[in-house]
Amino acid sequence: MTATILIEQFKKLPSRERRKVFAWMDHELSQREDEQARKAAKAVLAKITAGEPTTPWPQVKKEIGLR
Repeated sequence: MTATILIEQFKKLPSRERRKVFAWMDHELSQREDEQARKAAKAVLAKITAGEPTTPWPQVKKEIGLR
């Protein structure tokens, strides 16, 4: 399905149904982001319990190009 076909189908839906679709999409995206955050926290906790040294925040910012 191409994006244009999808957009045309959205335009045909009543506004109430479009809101439902977008609410569902927002919910799914937030669940996916929550799962990624849980995985990241679990990985960090595993590193800490394994005795690996933590990386200081200024060094992390420097590595990703923030000041």
